[in-house]
Amino acid sequence: MAVGLLGEIIKTTDGGISWSIQNSHTSNDLLGISLTDHLRGTVVGGSGTILRTTDGGTTWIFQSCPKSNYLTSVSFTDANFGTAVGSKGTIVRTTTGGSLWFTQTCPNTQNLNCVSFADSINGIAVGDAGTIIRTSNGGTTWTSQSSGTSYDLKGVSFTDSRNGTAVGGSISPAASVVLRTTDGGITWFPQNPAITVMLSSVSFSDSLNGTAVGSDFNSSNYGVIIRTYDGGLTWSSQFESINTDLFSVSFLDGFSGFAVGMDGNIIETTDGGYSWPALANDKRNDLNKVFFSDPMHGTAVGANGSILRTTDGGNKWVSQYSGTNASLCGVYFADSVSGYSVSNTGIFLKTTDGGFSWSSKSIGTFYPEGFHFSNINNGTIVGYAGSILRTTNGGSTWKVQSSGTSNYLKAVFFSDDNNGTVVGRSGTILRTTNGGNTWTPQISGTTLNLYSVTFTDSIHGTIVGETCTILKTTNGGSIWTLQQISLSNTSYLADVSFFDANNGIAAGVGGGILRTINGGTTWNTMANISFNNIYGVSITALNTFFFVGMYGTIIQYIDFSLPVELNSFSANSNGKNIILNWKTATEINNSGFEIEKLLSGTNIWKKVGFVDGIGTNTQIHNYSFEDRNVSAGVYSYRLKQIDQNGNFTYSKIIEVLSDSPKDFTLSQNYPNPFNPNTVISYSLPTGSNVKLIIYNTLGQTIKTLESGYKTAGNYSINFNASDFPSGIYFYKLEAGQFSQIKKMILLK
Repeated sequence: MAVGLLGEIIKTTDGGISWSIQNSHTSNDLLGISLTDHLRGTVVGGSGTILRTTDGGTTWIFQSCPKSNYLTSVSFTDANFGTAVGSKGTIVRTTTGGSLWFTQTCPNTQNLNCVSFADSINGIAVGDAGTIIRTSNGGTTWTSQSSGTSYDLKGVSFTDSRNGTAVGGSISPAASVVLRTTDGGITWFPQNPAITVMLSSVSFSDSLNGTAVGSDFNSSNYGVIIRTYDGGLTWSSQFESINTDLFSVSFLDGFSGFAVGMDGNIIETTDGGYSWPALANDKRNDLNKVFFSDPMHGTAVGANGSILRTTDGGNKWVSQYSGTNASLCGVYFADSVSGYSVSNTGIFLKTTDGGFSWSSKSIGTFYPEGFHFSNINNGTIVGYAGSILRTTNGGSTWKVQSSGTSNYLKAVFFSDDNNGTVVGRSGTILRTTNGGNTWTPQISGTTLNLYSVTFTDSIHGTIVGETCTILKTTNGGSIWTLQQISLSNTSYLADVSFFDANNGIAAGVGGGILRTINGGTTWNTMANISFNNIYGVSITALNTFFFVGMYGTIIQYIDFSLPVELNSFSANSNGKNIILNWKTATEINNSGFEIEKLLSGTNIWKKVGFVDGIGTNTQIHNYSFEDRNVSAGVYSYRLKQIDQNGNFTYSKIIEVLSDSPKDFTLSQNYPNPFNPNTVISYSLPTGSNVKLIIYNTLGQTIKTLESGYKTAGNYSINFNASDFPSGIYFYKLEAGQFSQIKKMILLK
């Protein structure tokens, strides 16, 4: 896996031949990653962000960090023990796989850039101004070590508890630093890297073979790779034309390694660093449009024939082969398998298997720009010099339609088979009510370029364009009302999409985003979630938005403020029970909250309870829920907030550790008296051979509920007494040396 700015996580399962985009559910910069196996990993980044996966990156769970500073690096030695470091001497540590992080004391306040642990107790962190700190007790204490340099140190790598290398340097003046230790970081001696550039990362596959990467801003090919085969006694440059900064390097063994850099560049070596060919997807292509046929199935298309596909609601995006290098300007799916796209060179693409294969045909070189299908058969393409093409048979044949203009047409939208609108340069708006047989110009009231159009029905429509222009109609375009919105750093709005008649989103160049919840009467500025240009938007739920754009940007944004603004959501362990607490600031038509728990070892969420909402409220309100009789372990919970109209949204996912019981206990059955079912609970602080037996008043065994070995934890078992008469019964727990009897009453 690799991580980057604005919450990007990508993953490969084929040695780097292909990389899929995974959804982190954050726009914070992600700066460090540590994998303990093919399923478990932790990512850290801006504002104290810590994300954890236990399923290979399919889902990422936010973990609570006691610091809000930037976290730059993380190192796990196994599934439980991990350390993250960051700005201003930040050090946080977990011994529970991330369910609980606690602060450790740094001997200075310099920014820490990298951390490396050889085992669960021996670790080194490096940072600005030559900072090196060391621990030999898992971070209980950190001590400063002399580095002999005042230059920033950016990377450190240990192959065992004694042998390690740190790298760094300076951009101006240009300088390189390579330091080596053979005594676990107590003493460091300089090595000669044979270059004078900033080195940002180092990786050793064993005590002799290592690679460092960095940036040379005085060269046109400013990605730098140096390699050693003798533990750093000598370093040599790897001469590759890499015209991008390199930020990080990692080797799997003495031959196979990856380096990552600016703009999503990924390079790979399979010969120990002698050559570094760029991967097929080394450059992240601009994405122009995104379309979801349902909340789970979505497709994004863009430059160089890029097609990315998700089948899990945007958590993971997989590259598909389009068969063209031309830029794709639109995409549509009638269902989860049947879809179309078109290139700016007039290539029409079609799939009937969800994008596993795409067929293509030329429909003419008229430079398409806009593309829309109202259903699987009826579609329209618009483009250069007023060109309009129409199909009524799923793209098998196309008919030229007369637009009556020579202006460049940029977008088209049909609300049904007959009613459609086209927009373009110089304020062009065209309207048809007969499937495009005739197109009638409409008055836009502007000469600015218009880039996108959408309708929620045959009469209510919205257009966006240059200088954040928004046009709105409520009568099919007879009258368009001009709205001029001020949006900093955004020169034009590139796309607009509505979920229903009221809820819409618009975004554009510079990453600016506007949102309406009243059908476009007013638009509110949303916080920037990307500094990259946004070219396409899609809404899959009332509060779930997808944005695509420059450099392969794909962002899923979930707004938890509508219709319920959730201020906090936390969990605590109380013996054998888990207490969930959450707080709302405002509520609108809130029916209530389903509480869902992730089943251990699966991706299945189970409903474990429901808490009623209070409808509409503008005051802070506190909620709680108790999940009873939980065995020891780590559990994940989320809230499913349900509106009174049936719409729902999910909260963030939280984790909580349920500790093992401290004592053997046998609880009173509940309910008691009972008829005919009751639950008997018990707790084991250690693994034990267990017997749980039901007796009658004569001391005769009538039923054995448990017999066998049980691990430490809390247990509950149902007793069904439908075959027994009313009366007094006893139940006895035997666990190791522990034995206890309790009485219960069956009352039919």
